[in-house]
Amino acid sequence: MISGDSSLLYGYGQYVIVTLKDGNTVKFDYDSFEIPWIAPQVKDELTCDVTDFNPAEVEEILILTEGENFCDRRDDWLFDVYLREKDPIRGFIEVTETMVRGKLFGSSEQKSISFEEINKVSYY
Repeated sequence: MISGDSSLLYGYGQYVIVTLKDGNTVKFDYDSFEIPWIAPQVKDELTCDVTDFNPAEVEEILILTEGENFCDRRDDWLFDVYLREKDPIRGFIEVTETMVRGKLFGSSEQKSISFEEINKVSYY
């Protein structure tokens, strides 16, 4: 989520598949899907360098683990962000909540899933 009620990728796709750690998948409506980040940027876990990215370029996000962000001296979630035609970025993304949410594809039902349950998020 960029700010307010903005969807992650501004409606460029069709759906989002969330793959859970148990192997099951959940299909979300693309326009309603949100990862509640403060800004589309990743802080490198080793160098603390910040890399901004365009949310429209995201193909996949792996949610790795919660760990100590030595740059900011707090616990944060570690991600691998795969962008179209660019090298993946690994690091911390500052979030307001540790879950994703949105409408299930082809439905009006809202669903939230905790980061702890998720392996990856893929955009189609």
